[in-house]
This record gives sequence, structure tokens and C-alpha cells, in this order.
Amino acid sequence: MREVELARELAEEEALAATAALIRTEQTLDTIRSRLATAQAELTELRDQLDVIRVQMASLLVNEEVVSEAQALVRFVKEADQAKAAFHQAYEDLLACRRHWEALLDSLAGPDRKIYQEQLDAKLDLVFVSLQRAEQYFNSKESGRHGAATDDGLRVLNVNDDLEVVAVNAGHKQGLRIGQVLSVAEGRAKGAVLRVIEIRPSVSAAIIQSGRLRHLAPGTPLIRVVVPD
Repeated sequence: MREVELARELAEEEALAATAALIRTEQTLDTIRSRLATAQAELTELRDQLDVIRVQMASLLVNEEVVSEAQALVRFVKEADQAKAAFHQAYEDLLACRRHWEALLDSLAGPDRKIYQEQLDAKLDLVFVSLQRAEQYFNSKESGRHGAATDDGLRVLNVNDDLEVVAVNAGHKQGLRIGQVLSVAEGRAKGAVLRVIEIRPSVSAAIIQSGRLRHLAPGTPLIRVVVPD
């Protein structure tokens, strides 16, 4: 009987030890599960933060492209206006010079006046022809660089291939809104559809919904698409 009692006590002690070990194991597992849950939550938070950072970086890049292209366009328009004004001023100055010389010739008498008049007219005519050719070349360059304008003058400012975003030369002030649908008016990308996703006072950014991004280029004319309610 004593041996049986000892065996029973030993078995109970082993059972208690096993139970204690099991409890410790469960506690360890609970701690591991808790740490794993915390790590997963932190990982999810980090992923969310990374997504936010990516969006912010994309927004910064888009804004930088939009602003730089808008500034370049403003500078170009300003310089073009100044050059055109200077050209017309030179043209007017030449006309004034011609009138001045004709007035001087009027003071001459005899055959010399006719000779001088013919020589002056011949030289001035050559100059005026050159100026007219220059004006046509200047105008063609100006219209070619801007692209054909639509009724409200909407055009592509820039195309960011990496972000697949198109900068447009209009914003709040021109009546554009987020979600506005635009269509390419002409060229290789004619019929391509864009949707505005970012708005600034005078510029905006759009993504392409149909068509090929590679066919878009600065100066491509755009038209607004009225979507029925």
C-alpha cells in the first residue's frame, strides 16, 4: 500500500508540474500573440503612413510640374508679347522714317528727286518685305508652340509619364472642378478622355481615362465634356 501511495503522490506531483508547465506555456503563447498583434498593428500603421507619404510625394511632384510649367508658360507669353510689341514698334518706327525721308525729298526739285525717291522706295520695300516675312514666321512659331486653341483655350501644359498625370492650363478661375471630364480636341490623341483630380487657381492635374498617354504633348488642345446627370 505504501508503494501505491508513493506512486500516486509522484503521479500527482508530475501532473501538477505538467499543469504548471502548460500554464507557463499558455502564458508565453499569450505574450507572443499579444506582441504579434502589436507588431501587426504597427506594421499596418507603417504601411498606411507609407501610402500617405507616397500620395504626398506624388502630390508634391505634380504640384512642382504644374507650377513650373505654368511659370514657364507665363514667362513665354510675357516674352512673346514683349517681342511682338517690339516688332510692331520697329515697324512703326520704319514707317515714320519713311515719311520723314519722303518729306525731305519733297523739298528737292528737279530730276534728282525722282531718282532718290525710286532708290529709297526700292530699299524700303525690301526691308518691309523682310519684316512681313519675319512677322509671318513669328506668328507661325507662336501658334505652333501653343497648339490650336479651342473655344475656351484649354491645353495640355505637361505630361508626367512616371505619375501618369497631365497638367492642364486651367483651374478654379476658369471654372474647372475636380471630376471634370476633358477630351482631346485634335491630333494623334483625338478622342482621349481625361478626368481632373487636382485643382489650383489657374492650373489643374488630370489622369487619362481612355486613350494613350504617350500621344499627349504640351500644347495639345482640350475641350470640356458635359456629362449628363
